[in-house]
Amino acid sequence: RRVGLSSSYPLFAPERSPGGGDSDGASCALASREAHAAALDESGGEGHGAQPLLFYDGGQAAARAAEPGHLMPLLERRRLMPRAITERQHHADLQHGELGEDADLDDHDLHVSGMDWCPLTNMLVTASHDRNAFVWNWDETESRWKPSLVILRIDRAALDVKWSPDGQKFAVASGAKCVPICHYEEDNDWWVSKMVKKHKSTVTSLSWHPCSQLIATGSTDFKCRVISAFVSAVDGEQVSGPFPDPIPFGDVYAEFTCQGWVQSVCWSPSGTSLAYCGQDSSLQVVTFGGGEPVQQTIRFNQLPLTSLEFLSDTCLVGAGHDMNPILFSGGGNGWAFNRFVDEKKEKKAEASTGGGVSAARARFQAMSKRGDEGSKTEDLFTQHESAITCIQLIGEIGGSSFSKFSTSACDGRLVVWDLPALGIDTAALGI
Repeated sequence: RRVGLSSSYPLFAPERSPGGGDSDGASCALASREAHAAALDESGGEGHGAQPLLFYDGGQAAARAAEPGHLMPLLERRRLMPRAITERQHHADLQHGELGEDADLDDHDLHVSGMDWCPLTNMLVTASHDRNAFVWNWDETESRWKPSLVILRIDRAALDVKWSPDGQKFAVASGAKCVPICHYEEDNDWWVSKMVKKHKSTVTSLSWHPCSQLIATGSTDFKCRVISAFVSAVDGEQVSGPFPDPIPFGDVYAEFTCQGWVQSVCWSPSGTSLAYCGQDSSLQVVTFGGGEPVQQTIRFNQLPLTSLEFLSDTCLVGAGHDMNPILFSGGGNGWAFNRFVDEKKEKKAEASTGGGVSAARARFQAMSKRGDEGSKTEDLFTQHESAITCIQLIGEIGGSSFSKFSTSACDGRLVVWDLPALGIDTAALGI
């Protein structure tokens, strides 16, 4: 296997102790500040900023990469590139537990803000604030990752990138109020883009419909849009998904509102439901079928969500600034909050430790972590200690039901959640 790793970091994945708030079924790999500092000291201070760490699950067909500050686990059979937050990206060989640098993909000049892997073609795509994108293909004869030119044609930073389910196209979210839909031109050996220009502000998130000819976008103009992404050069017969009639490329099938910036969008496995979350601490679920789409708004008291994924057609998981994944369940009778995944365990009362310097230190720590003074004996019970920025499903590629997923956050932690191991009734959730 090939996995992403910066050579200046050691390989480790310690389990959190029960006293640290770890619950059964949730394993946590922690990239600590101490290890970060030690690695930089060993490398003479020549680190590349927030470099990626590797977390490898030995007997599984999944390799997970994580970086301090912004993490994104990716499933892959053979090779993987981490979603790096610096301009340099690394590969490494894993042989007999030893790691060695394999390739240094440094074509980007600025912050790499998006990356996706296509399981059908084993190709990687990266997007950056330098307004460029590259498609990386593993060349067996030269034993290296070779970049392909992408004609992106944007004048603002690229923020996210996603492959279509069929692997023929990818879309790029950008600050240029547009979405390039890119496909490969074999005659010229490059990737060309067709531009979607229906947004009035920055596009923050993307999600492809399972048919690969529709794309949902979230934007800071408080809108979620479903747009035709049919490209005659690579797509076969045009289909319209849940809509009655197909429309030309770039036209809007439907537009839905939100009371805040749209942070994340996602389609259900069957493509009959679309969910998006906003900065106003709301979740919107749109159900298609038969007549007009039915939109439902779920408002909650927690902090806003930043990432969404469907575990099945009747179960949705979201996570964000509250540091705790939330399950929502739904169906014919509508959608509703179900439960938190990371539940607080009851602890025995502990004797007071007194005041003085230790009490002052505990108070400042609470202010730093949560923005409040808190009590001197109170600790965070959640696995994460900062905003969750990414959710990834773990399971069979192209599956329609997932009982395991991972979350990664700004605290440098990657946590794998196994719902049955946590005692959650997956059958009741339709998983």
